[in-house]
Amino acid sequence: AIDLYSGRLKVSDEELRQYQVRVAAQAEPVIVKPISVILMGQVNAGKSSLLNALGEQSVAEIDVIKSSDRVVRHRLQLTDKLEVELVDTPGIDGEARTEKLLLRESAQADLVLWLSQANQPAKELDRRLYAQWDEYFCCHPERRRPPILLVSTHNDRLPPATEWQPPYDLKEGKGSKVASMRDALAYIQQSLQLPADSSAVAISVGPQGCYNVDTVRSLIESLAEEARASQLNKDRVLAAGEGLVRTTWRQLRGMGRVMGRLAREKSGPA
Repeated sequence: AIDLYSGRLKVSDEELRQYQVRVAAQAEPVIVKPISVILMGQVNAGKSSLLNALGEQSVAEIDVIKSSDRVVRHRLQLTDKLEVELVDTPGIDGEARTEKLLLRESAQADLVLWLSQANQPAKELDRRLYAQWDEYFCCHPERRRPPILLVSTHNDRLPPATEWQPPYDLKEGKGSKVASMRDALAYIQQSLQLPADSSAVAISVGPQGCYNVDTVRSLIESLAEEARASQLNKDRVLAAGEGLVRTTWRQLRGMGRVMGRLAREKSGPA
């Protein structure tokens, strides 16, 4: 310590390297959990179709874990470096039970894929559930919101219905089909009152093949870091809550012992 603070301490590069090797060998391995990606949307929005398409594009499907009779989790190795857990959920149907389940599952997810039919103008069910989701995080400021990727589906059915010749460029492309797809995506985004800069993509998965599923996959990769931050925040809040429960339980047990001793003393001989 004297040499260190006097500036006389000398450590060679080789000694430093050996020290780093010893520290690295003693360090506990960091467990990296897969990112939880939930698929939400109204009935027939195309959740299962997109899930199957992503499964076909993944490096390997690892496992299928059925959580309940209404939620199924698919563990996928989406890329060499990214493992995800795709959560397939029941369609938004306006039922209170379904909304409660979807709200719970989406609040625990690390990334939300919100699917909505491009050719379906009725968005009230989506709007109502998103409002509940938004309110949940407003009431829990300690929680970090998971990122949302808006996915408009069934774009091949938009007018003109007889035209479907992908790929299409929604940013700079021209033509009636491109205009319909662009307008539908903007309408969904405004209906749900999503932020203007939120991630969004138009896809089609059907008999005519897959369009833009690779873009969904790329966007999941690009949002992985933000999703991981949401996951770490969720784990940290959960751990803090469990610590608080343990501390409260110890305090209650200690209080119980004190009250018991006082009661015995009070009941003893005067």
